[in-house]
Amino acid sequence: MAHTISMITNYIKFALIFFCFIISLSHKKNISTTVRNIQVTALFLTVVSDFFLVIVNWERIGIFVFIFVQICYSIRLRIKRHLFLIYPIIFTALFLILNETLIILALFYGFLFLTNYIYAWKNFIHQKFLSINSYLILIGLSLFLLCDISVAMYNMHHLNIDFSDDFLHFLRYSIWIFYIPSQFLLSISSRKFRSKPKQPTY
Repeated sequence: MAHTISMITNYIKFALIFFCFIISLSHKKNISTTVRNIQVTALFLTVVSDFFLVIVNWERIGIFVFIFVQICYSIRLRIKRHLFLIYPIIFTALFLILNETLIILALFYGFLFLTNYIYAWKNFIHQKFLSINSYLILIGLSLFLLCDISVAMYNMHHLNIDFSDDFLHFLRYSIWIFYIPSQFLLSISSRKFRSKPKQPTY
């Protein structure tokens, strides 16, 4: 019974992420066609990754696909080209130092995410995008980051780091409490919002 409820819950979670992808397709007005296509691609890959992570439980493939999600956000956030040259070097170094594929993928994914998050803050401070969209990207990625921190902490019990059952229970819920809103905000972050009309000065 518990297994059946867990499966139904996972399908509901996956359906909500798929719904965010549909939302990204539905915008008639976007900042630009390029930004819209990048965001749609990122959310499509997110759906694919969640299928492997949530539905079929293939962690390595899921994290591998999530790496390309972060690369999409790197492109959208206009990260400098020389950093893209560093990415394969870092990945190769991790591969040579570590033997565990899952840890290599997770660390490389984390590096990409933190780089994107730093650039999201830089873009927000310098207002490189329309102000509302800058807020949406920054808040969306912040919630996304909190989700991934919760995932990392939840999986620390594999490293013999003990947490109480109540705290682990909290982490399981917090993952999706942060994750679903993050994907919704990112799904509307490429949308072109109407600016408020200027008020008359007389």
